[in-house]
Amino acid sequence: MNNKASVDFITKTAISVACFLCILICIICNFSVTGKLTWSLYPITSILFLWLMIIPLFQFKRNKVGKALVSFSIFIIPFLLILNIIMGGTKLMLSLGIPVSLVAIFYMWVIYFLFLTIKTVKWITVSVSILLGIPVGIIISTIISKFINQPIIDAWDILSYGIMIMISIIIFFIGRTRKRLSVNHG
Repeated sequence: MNNKASVDFITKTAISVACFLCILICIICNFSVTGKLTWSLYPITSILFLWLMIIPLFQFKRNKVGKALVSFSIFIIPFLLILNIIMGGTKLMLSLGIPVSLVAIFYMWVIYFLFLTIKTVKWITVSVSILLGIPVGIIISTIISKFINQPIIDAWDILSYGIMIMISIIIFFIGRTRKRLSVNHG
C-alpha cells in the first residue's frame, strides 16, 4: 500500500468511524430521553446520506468527483423519500424536493462537464459556472413559487444575482490578468 492509498484508507476509516459514532450517540440520546427512535432518525438519515457522498471521494483513484456526483444523483431521491416517511408524508417534501433536487443535479452535471471539456482556461469555466447559477436560481424560484404563492423574483434574488454577476466578472478579470502576467513574465 503506497502512501497516498494509506492516507485515503485512514481518512475513509476516520470518516466512517466518526459517522458511526455520531449515529450511535444520536440513538443513545434519543432512547435515553424518549425510549424510542424519534428525532434521531433525521440526523441518522442525513449522516448516512453524507457518508454515501463522501466515501466515493476516497474509494476511487480516478474521476472521484464524477463518482461522487453519480452517488449524489442516485441517492438524493431515496434520501428525500426516507425524510418524507420520517416526517409522516408532508405535502411539500416530495412535490417540492424532487423537482428542486433534479434541477440542482442537472446544474452540477453541467458544471462537471464544463470542467471536463474546457481544460485550458479554468477561470472562464468558473465564471460561466457562476453565471449559470442565475437561471438555475430562477428555475428553482419558479418551482418554489408555485407551492407557496410568492413572487418568482424578489429583492433578495436580485441582490443574489447581482452578487453572482459581480463575482463572475471579478473572477474573469483576475484570471485574464494572471494569464497576461504569466505570458509577459514567462
